[in-house]
Order: sequence, then structure tokens, then C-alpha cells
Amino acid sequence: MLNKLGKQITDVIIQKGYIEEDERELYEYGFFIVSSKIVYLLITSVFGLILNVWMESLIFFIAFDLIRKYAGGFHAATELCCTMITSGAIFISLCIIKASYTYDLHLLLFILSLYFSLVIFLFAPMDTPEKPLSGTEKKRFRQRTWLYLALITVSILIAYITAANFLFSPCCMAVILEGILLLAGKIKTLTVKTS
Repeated sequence: MLNKLGKQITDVIIQKGYIEEDERELYEYGFFIVSSKIVYLLITSVFGLILNVWMESLIFFIAFDLIRKYAGGFHAATELCCTMITSGAIFISLCIIKASYTYDLHLLLFILSLYFSLVIFLFAPMDTPEKPLSGTEKKRFRQRTWLYLALITVSILIAYITAANFLFSPCCMAVILEGILLLAGKIKTLTVKTS
């Protein structure tokens, strides 16, 4: 659906003469990415409102989007499958964030976020057949991943020390979810290679 929207918008701007036909693929991909981010931000915000963790949902979305953009990981085969898996993962993450206010999950989240920080540090960036990276891109993506991972990890440490749960749990869940997606992507890649 979002892919189709990107193509339709690109058709219109080509017909209006704003871009050339040979730039079609770049613009279609760009519009797809922008519309995907908007849709997932809306989904995250709605889940955040329903669970009464709206501010935390925005912090989670920003932290997750920053790290996911450069670290990569699991990619679903279809757009519908991707939307369903991503929406489910966002909902579960926000439920855990909500639960952290009721139950003392801080030490568990802290340990898991440190573990998955190490996973991200070691495996990122992960390219896939759907999104291959050149040597230069890998180096640049690795540097950006490590920078954002460091910023999020420092935020986790400060929030843990100061008991700022509104920041702590969302940042932890962003790192944990990205680490899980990286491991899933690695397993998928290894499974495809052995088939």
C-alpha cells in the first residue's frame, strides 16, 4: 500500500515535470520511507495513547528509529507482513514500558539492554539481499550505529541512575527490540545460505 502510494506520488511529480523519469526509483523509495515513518509514528502514538504512555512511546519511536535506520536487521518478505510484525513489536514494547511502572523491571531491562547493545555493536550494520550495502556504506552505517548506540546507552545509564523511568524504559526497549531484529536477521541470513 505505501509502496503504491510512493509510486503514485512519483508519477504525479514526473508528469508535472519536477523530476526526470530516470530519477523515478530514488523518489519512489524516498516517498515510501517517509510515508512508512509517518505511519509507524502514528501507530506508535495511538498505542501510546491507549496504554497511557504517550510521551514514552515517542521517546521509544525516536530511539528505535535512530538505531534501526543504520543498524538494519530482519526484513519481512512483504509490506503487509512487515506492517503486522512491526506493529506487534511496537505494541509489545509499549506494553513492557507500561508494565515497568507497575513491576520493578529496571534491573532486567538494564541487563537486557546491555546484552543487546553488545549484539548491535558486533553485528551492525546488517545488510540483506533486500538492502545490500557497499563497503563504504557499511563503514558509514557502522559509525552512525555506534554513535547512536552510545547516545542511547548513555541515556539509559543516566536514566537508570536518576530513576527517570519515562526515559529509561523506552530507551531500553528500543535497544532490546533492535537487538532482537538483528539476531533474527542474522538467523534468516544463515538459514537462507544453508538452504
